[in-house]
Amino acid sequence: MVSIQTIYDWISKGIVKYTKKKIKTRATNLSKDKIEYKKRLEFLRQELKYS
Repeated sequence: MVSIQTIYDWISKGIVKYTKKKIKTRATNLSKDKIEYKKRLEFLRQELKYS
């Protein structure tokens, strides 16, 4: 028989792992978005210059 405490520990460890992964992914996506945004701005600037 597994004690409730053990189950609780498993769940909290799982949640912590999941949350850390989520945060990491979100951070990666944010930096990707920033790069994309800068590229887009640069592109628009070039377009305005030549029009």
